[in-house]
Amino acid sequence: MFCRNCGSKMVAQAKFCANCGQPVDTPTGTAPVPNPSGCYTLTIHRVKQWFAVNPAIDVVVDGNAGYKIDNGCTLNIPVTAGTHKIAFSCGLRNRVVNIQVTDHTVLMVRWMRTTGSIKVE
Repeated sequence: MFCRNCGSKMVAQAKFCANCGQPVDTPTGTAPVPNPSGCYTLTIHRVKQWFAVNPAIDVVVDGNAGYKIDNGCTLNIPVTAGTHKIAFSCGLRNRVVNIQVTDHTVLMVRWMRTTGSIKVE
């Protein structure tokens, strides 16, 4: 489970994020408010890693918009509800994930030094 505010990994029973203090659940007695516009935020957080070489990862959403994400940085991309194809590439390594967006979504990305692969959680 990941924090919807900062993207930090949390234990399943957590009530608050240990990194930023954001509550995990909505307060008792209030229900989440649906987003009438259908527009949400896709947050891609690249985990900070300590390597001598740490190239930027290219991110392409639905074959249209291209972004770059550096080590330890976060991207906030507006997306509509529905399925989206997110392509990550770094050098010769590529990773494509299809995600279903029904709310604000956080993806954690890291570059695996030993294999050179890109890991997306």
